[in-house]
Amino acid sequence: MVSQSDSLDEKPNILENINSTNTTQDSQSAVKIPKPSFKEGVLRNQNLIIAILFLLILILTIYLRTGMMKYEGFFSPDGFYKYAVLQQAILHNYTIPETLIYSGFPTHNYISNRLGGYYVSLYPYIILKGLGVSLYTIMRDIPLVFALLDAIAIYFLMQYLSKSKVLGLLGMLMVAVSPANLSVTSALVYRGDIFISVFAIVAFILLIKAYRSRTAKSEFEYAVLTSIVLGFGTMIWGGAPFTVAIYFLAIAIMVAVGYIRGDKKSLKISSILAATIIIEYLMEHIFEALGIIRVPEFLSGASFFVFYLPLVIGSIIALYIIGYREKAAAAGEKINPLISKISMSPISRAGFVVAIAIIVAIIILVPFSSVIKVIASGGGLVSAQTALEKTIQELAPPTTTFIWDSYNLEIILFVIGVAAYLLFASDLGSRTQTSSYKNIYKRITGNFTPEFVIMVSYLLVTGYLQSQATRYGSLFSVPVAVFSAYALYSIGIVISRKFNSINASKYRITKEFGSWNYIYYGLATGLIIIMLMYAFTTTATNAPSDNINSQFLSALSWMKNNTPSNSTVLAVWPDGSEVEGWANRQSVMDSVGGQNPKSIKGFSLFLFNDSPDIQYLNSVHNPDYIVARNYWWSEIGGIEVEGLLSNSSSPGYAGNEKNFSVVMFPSSTESKYSNGYVFLMNITSINLYTALIYNTSDINKSYAIEYTPGGRSYKYIKHILIYDISNFDHILINSSEPGALNSTLYVETSAEGTQFIYLLGPKFLNSNFVKIESLCNSTACNYDANGSVKLKMVYGNDDTKIFKVIYPNAST
Repeated sequence: MVSQSDSLDEKPNILENINSTNTTQDSQSAVKIPKPSFKEGVLRNQNLIIAILFLLILILTIYLRTGMMKYEGFFSPDGFYKYAVLQQAILHNYTIPETLIYSGFPTHNYISNRLGGYYVSLYPYIILKGLGVSLYTIMRDIPLVFALLDAIAIYFLMQYLSKSKVLGLLGMLMVAVSPANLSVTSALVYRGDIFISVFAIVAFILLIKAYRSRTAKSEFEYAVLTSIVLGFGTMIWGGAPFTVAIYFLAIAIMVAVGYIRGDKKSLKISSILAATIIIEYLMEHIFEALGIIRVPEFLSGASFFVFYLPLVIGSIIALYIIGYREKAAAAGEKINPLISKISMSPISRAGFVVAIAIIVAIIILVPFSSVIKVIASGGGLVSAQTALEKTIQELAPPTTTFIWDSYNLEIILFVIGVAAYLLFASDLGSRTQTSSYKNIYKRITGNFTPEFVIMVSYLLVTGYLQSQATRYGSLFSVPVAVFSAYALYSIGIVISRKFNSINASKYRITKEFGSWNYIYYGLATGLIIIMLMYAFTTTATNAPSDNINSQFLSALSWMKNNTPSNSTVLAVWPDGSEVEGWANRQSVMDSVGGQNPKSIKGFSLFLFNDSPDIQYLNSVHNPDYIVARNYWWSEIGGIEVEGLLSNSSSPGYAGNEKNFSVVMFPSSTESKYSNGYVFLMNITSINLYTALIYNTSDINKSYAIEYTPGGRSYKYIKHILIYDISNFDHILINSSEPGALNSTLYVETSAEGTQFIYLLGPKFLNSNFVKIESLCNSTACNYDANGSVKLKMVYGNDDTKIFKVIYPNAST
């Protein structure tokens, strides 16, 4: 079994097991001392080498996470929202306000995030502002600090799986190169799930130390400290209770394992741990009373006790049964027949555990099914419940391609690592062979150590989160990296030694597999190089989400400097956060505080309406400006879903499912055709081809046709709309061919050539979407509500247009 000692240094480090064949002589000997071999030099300086490698991995961790530093702003709209909140906090004596004055109007939206997620930047700013460090810089760089803290914490956590600094370094490396981890913990990414991992890792280290403690005092102290660390984690992020879920699962498994083994000491510690987690619950409610937690999340109310009470009661009953049996046996007393039946042997105890687990599950699931559903959905963290949530890409379930791109070889290695621990942990932990390989059952059950149970619980809970939504890669990447590192480490040690040739008294390996060592080193090095290549590819290709770019931010800078400070702005909801954080202007809706489905649906309907829809503008209190972006074209599907357009029966909306279809052509073939060009696009989704005959000598003679493969049938397309994003000008070509399809081929061009080509549904040409995106410029705009409301373009670049909304009797 793995030693239960508190000390990590009771036995020689694994590097010390590699012995040199050379010998040295006594310093007083007349014989000349031979020059140390390379291996001896490594052993003598191993602490220095470990320190150098430790530092190099930390440097690699930072380097891989700086790929997006070349971009302006933050990774996602949420970062801009929080930037706006913190700017307001600085103006209010470093106090996080109740509402964000830029979010929503006339009533500003409530700031519901847990305040710890703001404190991680606000307090460093208070300390560093005197040195000229800006809030903007701190918010962009603070994820790197937490990435380092995670790596350091992982180093110490790994050594509980096997007392080896080499394993600690491997764990750090696996986290450092994990694409899933570095994508979320990179600079510019500002979100709560980045900050929570270090609290989880430290808490689980303390949890392991509680089981390894030798005194009742230290058991209780570590149990309390574990609960306190988890409690502080709840003030950081609303999803923090996932750490409590891991805690509950780990303790429940340890109670079951302790009872089956008849391990009174383990059951005692489990009972203490089960009881003391109430401290985390109390801390969370203290933070609620202080206003640090403003909106309770799952496992903070009655749902906590659905799991807490069965766990405490079950652990106490298990401890009582095992304790009673030991006491009765020691006194020679007759054991109660019922207790004897359910505790006679490991098999009977296992059967009793299974029966109790089934009964408890039924008791919990039947009366508390609704609570369980809420918890299973992460309190709304992992399940898309509304049309709005279904368009949030990070809440979509991961695909196979996503999983491979996020974890690559680690998704295979971690499975090997779990199996390797169960098979080899006792040998690698004690340096001696403690059980026969012929009895695999005893070996596996013997390796169900507290550290293994805790890490498997970590793996299962975060694995569930990852299976439900792509955003939780950073959480799942930690246990995956831990077991991946263990896979490389354990296989290497197993190959490098023959178990029957270990000198237990000196912890020395007397025989090795010889060339097998070098084969392993080559394979392990190759695997690490491959993972490094994936990591470098990830860091090179990482880019801000929602097409956040310098042109968009330049437009918002113009807005900040050239519009009244009390202006209200209408934009799609992700862009609303950038409006708030970068332009410091009020936005009708945003990505955090103003995720109002009613407002978002209204704007979607406004865009697809083929009438000016003044009623919508009135309903959002007549915004002063509208921000339109070119990337809306790629967001059409999401905007349609958010507006529930597939369910709309109103003929006034271009998005009516019978009247609306847009196909984006990611690629097309282009060929010269007499005095023009032919663009051939394959609409694979509907098994059609569309060709644009673009006549450069007389553009009005250009035409478009749609036909089936092989040219068996075809029809002319009624409209061609050519829009130049460089000068905001457009050309509309109408076909005079009888029977032409009442559709529009939209062609977007620039100085660099054709950018995108879309096929628009019959009514989409007349929608507000097309009017704002393509038919409005600084000299004219087709959007005109019979003279009552007009749009005037006041700023534009290749990415963004800003329109002034002109109401009756208003100044232009």
